[in-house]
Amino acid sequence: MADVIGIDLLAALYKCFVGVDRIATLQHLVFISQIDYASRNGGRDTPSAKRNMRLLFLLMAGTMHELGDALQQVRSAKAALKIKDENVWKPINELRKRWHKAPYASKIRNGFSHHLGELDAFKQGIAKSPDQVELLHGQELLHDRAALRFDARFVEPWDALLRAEDEDDEDQDDEFKAFAEKTQADHGSLSEHMMKLFTELLSANEIEVVDECR
Repeated sequence: MADVIGIDLLAALYKCFVGVDRIATLQHLVFISQIDYASRNGGRDTPSAKRNMRLLFLLMAGTMHELGDALQQVRSAKAALKIKDENVWKPINELRKRWHKAPYASKIRNGFSHHLGELDAFKQGIAKSPDQVELLHGQELLHDRAALRFDARFVEPWDALLRAEDEDDEDQDDEFKAFAEKTQADHGSLSEHMMKLFTELLSANEIEVVDECR
């Protein structure tokens, strides 16, 4: 395939597929976690639930930013696509424009999700900290090792990192709720659009596509 459509375009498409898979995995983990919390805790927002959801959502936002960059690379190689139906490209291009330079996704990717945070950012947040802070949130943490490992979350370290960005927990929750809803809607159609583009590309270049499931 690389000899026919070009290695740059093929690599960019492969990068998109890896991103689609990663986001699907993260969304699946969110779904599994929600079922687990609902069954074990009556839907209550436990410390571990908030800890897990925060990390999954941060990873999703960071991946969305990288996927937007991958779609931009596909666009840069678009001349090699040679597809007959331009409508195949249009919905993908709309997603690219939304994600490639999304300021919130970029901030999350660079400051929270794919990095543990710069020491200078922690120092800025510590300098703004109140006189009394909550390091760890949970129950029986000093006496129950399992609770410390599985039913607790660190509070102040995250708050310090957020203060460096002049945000707080509620600000981030509201921002990400809107971002997550957009992600959910967009990702629901992305895999279908990408496969349609890919098969159209192969067909235009007379590369046979074999469906082994049939």
